[in-house]
Amino acid sequence: MTAHSTSDNWTRRGAPWSVAELRQLGKVPDSVLARRRGRTIKEVVAEREARRIGLATGPRPWTARELRLLGTMNDREVARRLRRGRMQVRLKRAALGIPSFLPGPKGIPWTRRERRLLGSRPDSELARRFGRRTDRVRAMRWSLGIPSYSSVHNPAPPPWTAREIRLLGTMSDSKLGRRLGRNRSLVCKKRARLGIPSWRPHAKAIPWKQRERRLLGTRPDVEVARRLGRTLGSVRNMRCKLGIPDLKRRQRWTKAHEALLGTAPDAEIARRLGRTARAIADRRRQLDIPKSDSRARRYTAAEDRLLGTMPDEELARRLGRTPGAIEVRRVGFGIISFGRKSGSRAGIPRGRLWTGKEIALLGKLPDREISLRLGRTVSAIRTRRQKLGRKDPSKRKPWTAADTRLLGTASDADIARRTGRSAEAVKTRRRNLGIAAQSRTP
Repeated sequence: MTAHSTSDNWTRRGAPWSVAELRQLGKVPDSVLARRRGRTIKEVVAEREARRIGLATGPRPWTARELRLLGTMNDREVARRLRRGRMQVRLKRAALGIPSFLPGPKGIPWTRRERRLLGSRPDSELARRFGRRTDRVRAMRWSLGIPSYSSVHNPAPPPWTAREIRLLGTMSDSKLGRRLGRNRSLVCKKRARLGIPSWRPHAKAIPWKQRERRLLGTRPDVEVARRLGRTLGSVRNMRCKLGIPDLKRRQRWTKAHEALLGTAPDAEIARRLGRTARAIADRRRQLDIPKSDSRARRYTAAEDRLLGTMPDEELARRLGRTPGAIEVRRVGFGIISFGRKSGSRAGIPRGRLWTGKEIALLGKLPDREISLRLGRTVSAIRTRRQKLGRKDPSKRKPWTAADTRLLGTASDADIARRTGRSAEAVKTRRRNLGIAAQSRTP
């Protein structure tokens, strides 16, 4: 009897994964899914990790024994014993109104008057008045959730005006702070954030010529500083004083500029467009445009068919490319590397290229649903969709009032077909609005 039941439990071990089983990956614990489907836990874990599906685990609930330990010792010790984070222990203790553990001489309890005064004066002043240590006063204030005196009574500094910003770097930070009525550290932080160099009285300032000022804003500050032989901070400071916007924030990519990408080296196109070579390279990679150099030649159809049929190092030697370039090209197509065992276990053939029917699905259904249909990873589908310039359907279509009125009037699958959404999106929207599903007639 026992042997017969054991053989029935493992009838699906090593069998191909169905779509219904793949939908449960990551939504239920691995042990539960293995017991329901008659598989081993290792098999379920291997399949889930091969498809890069994370397992959502909720926060561990607090037990009565753990709650009784709060406040009996310091938060660090409680966190170590319970294997929780120290901030998690502290927030739970503060939510229950349990004061922190304050070791020290007994017989000096906190009175109600002392607790009322917490936060009304600085902690150091209250410590002298109570005859206690400053850290004990601060710890008691934290345990009661009372903000400090400085955060409540000290007003926020006023915003910086254009006149005050023009004075940065023209004198020392301490002198400017006294003149503007601001703290020296605030003046120093504001000047460093704007890239303005500090005031150096012994350095001889070189006056700006009219032709030098005309270059500001026409090219990046780094290139202007290199051309004029000035520091980057001085160029940025003069541009801010004249009210000239930064080239990086002002210049946008046009279709004419993008048409030049790949027709010449990045440095030459950068000089033509008044941009940096790094900005040209980043934009070219976003549009999947190869370099004009012969070493970055385009992949042919015959080369793409060889991806995944042999190790990346061997294919790189055969095609005259680098192993890193082969790996990036292979991962972009969602092809598993040669010899990977998880590919055969997941039922995904190695070296499989994208077909026309598979590409037609991109952008019409959510990436996760396409992954279950095609047997590819979610990251490979997302990468391929972004290269084709197609948007995610789960994020681009907002819910209208007419679509919302349809919820609950029919099944989720029927409403999904009528509104052009997935059944999971319709189900999530209906549950968020508290609308019951349509009752099935017997």
